[in-house]
Amino acid sequence: MAVTKIKPIKNTIHKSIEYIINPDKTEQCKFVHSENCFPETAAIEFEIYLKRAQEGGKVIGRHLIQSFAVGETTPEQAHEIGKKLAREILGGHYAYVMSTHMDRNHIHNHFVWCAVNLETNKRYVSNKNSYHKIQQTSDKICREFGLSVIEKPQSRGKSYAVYVEEKNIKSQMRKSVDKIIENSKTYEEFLKAIKQNKYDLEFIKSLGYDYKESVIKQRIYDNRSILKRLAKYEADIKNVKNAEGYNQWAKIQNLKRMSQTIIVMQDNGINYENIDSKCSEAAEKVKQLRENLRITEREIKNSKPDDLPRLYDLLNEQSRQYYTEKRKRQQFDIVRKNIIDFKNYNSSLTLKIEKNRNSFER
Repeated sequence: MAVTKIKPIKNTIHKSIEYIINPDKTEQCKFVHSENCFPETAAIEFEIYLKRAQEGGKVIGRHLIQSFAVGETTPEQAHEIGKKLAREILGGHYAYVMSTHMDRNHIHNHFVWCAVNLETNKRYVSNKNSYHKIQQTSDKICREFGLSVIEKPQSRGKSYAVYVEEKNIKSQMRKSVDKIIENSKTYEEFLKAIKQNKYDLEFIKSLGYDYKESVIKQRIYDNRSILKRLAKYEADIKNVKNAEGYNQWAKIQNLKRMSQTIIVMQDNGINYENIDSKCSEAAEKVKQLRENLRITEREIKNSKPDDLPRLYDLLNEQSRQYYTEKRKRQQFDIVRKNIIDFKNYNSSLTLKIEKNRNSFER
């Protein structure tokens, strides 16, 4: 089930974009998507598109939120639903940034788009009809992914108290079914436990995608595979002679990591002594390029029409340089971390096994 709400943006659209692409809320921008713009420079690009608008208006963008029921979906699935929703309601005619947040007890998507249609240069029309279309489209996509929706009642609508009660019942049922899945070695054992607890199998299927028959079977199979692998790790920990394989694997992984680091160091003239200064220089260069983008943005706002083509070309080139140097800075930060790890590397057999076990359990 997904509930949507939309609100206008009349100023400071850059703050809305910065909020929705916050790395702390999106697993370091893993769940960020955009179309007809770059997330980092979207506010600048929106300003350019707004200058082309055929008619004026106070609203410069729209902010849509799509919230899912607790425990009903995963970040990956919610992100795919969000991307599909954006494609269907905006049709590729608007520049937008979309992200999936996991910082609360429920997963939710954010969409911020420019108010100007890129093909017609007309403004987006937001009213009751357009909002109902968004909610209907969201419901349709949720059904396609096996999520529940609030169906339109035939007579009187249910009260809020009834709706909350039903939602809590489903949440508790998911927890109970998850427990049964964890303790079941086969699907037949799962069905037997369901029958013993007097649960309705059809109701379980309505709990969401993770509770379809095929998905439950896969979850049981995955649990068994995990248990087998974990048992193997436990046996290897007890038998030190069998730990040589893990030690060899760790050495190979460290060698691969070291070779990748050395390549980056050679390509960029980095050594143990200058890595800190190289990282500082790269960070300063990214900062300066970002400031150049802001300067060009201000020039575009105050420029004459004849100067816009030149400034647009300059903006594109500055954006390319900015992203190139930003990636290089990230590489340098990784190299510095690896150098520190290599300097402090002092492995022991027991610690290496424990590290592998902990990585697996995560």
